[in-house]
Amino acid sequence: MTLGNILRERDEQYIANRDESGTWRILDTWHEDLKTINPEDDITDDNAAVMLISEGAFISLMKEAGRLGILDNVSNASEQPTAEVDELIVDYNTTKEQVVELKKQLAESADELAKTRVYSEHSHIKEKAMDTVLKLAGMDTLVSQRFNDLGKD
Repeated sequence: MTLGNILRERDEQYIANRDESGTWRILDTWHEDLKTINPEDDITDDNAAVMLISEGAFISLMKEAGRLGILDNVSNASEQPTAEVDELIVDYNTTKEQVVELKKQLAESADELAKTRVYSEHSHIKEKAMDTVLKLAGMDTLVSQRFNDLGKD
């Protein structure tokens, strides 16, 4: 796969970069000349997909864009996602608070259920029978022990 095919999948067509000398390099990622370049190859300044702009030319361009109101549109566009992100953060925090409250209610309900456990009549009879068997077993052990104690005397 060529670099041009990879870059063509981007939503934005241009990439801008400024070096230490103040020169701006603008790459047209959808340019036809990039179709023949491999991903590991460098894109040189003389490539038709690269536009070089000096610092002075860039400043002049920004001044004119500001005068025409183009920069206002750019700043408003960048604020919109920020507003959407802020709204999503508020929604997340609200949902998080609701989850905490619901967990608290669930824990309280579980505690109430444990305290007010309702037994059916059948379960109650089984529980009484088990208690009686345990008492009889305990009495048998006690009687046997006393009988053995009497035989030693």
